[in-house]
Amino acid sequence: IQKLCELENTEAGILCSSGSFAIYQTLIRLTKLGDHILVSKTCSPSIYKVVVSLSQKNGVSFSFIDFSKPKTWKSHVKQKTKLVLFETISTPSLEVPYFELLKIFSDEHSLYLVADNSNSTPFLLTPSDLGVHCIIYSNTSNLDSHSGISAGIILGQKKCIKKIQSFHLENEFVFSS
Repeated sequence: IQKLCELENTEAGILCSSGSFAIYQTLIRLTKLGDHILVSKTCSPSIYKVVVSLSQKNGVSFSFIDFSKPKTWKSHVKQKTKLVLFETISTPSLEVPYFELLKIFSDEHSLYLVADNSNSTPFLLTPSDLGVHCIIYSNTSNLDSHSGISAGIILGQKKCIKKIQSFHLENEFVFSS
């Protein structure tokens, strides 16, 4: 975790049992009953499943939005919108969002900016340098594409990781620099 934090220019991280669990833990700890999240309409099937499950089991609503059309983003924001979830390079369309505009948008609306960076690497793209608060990796697909390893990682600013960590399972590994 420490090495990934250094590569991603983040302050802290949490190791999880899978990428889906990392996504779920991030979303469930940064939202509560009645909250709303904005999700890229080009998200991977695994993100879609986690978001739908969160909605059904925890009462968190969501809107799928087209991140290639920045002028439409504001129309999806609700009073209880808490975060924006997207992939740095989407699966399977390989779309890359407007990071600078997403950062401005999230700041204007006080939203967490959460990115799944599984389809990239810190050598290609460092989301924290672009204003992302929380970065998720599915190491099942990132480090070992044939599912021999099951792991997920949540990286980010200490404030964001502490909020996730404060409710995190005791048997998960947490690193903070």
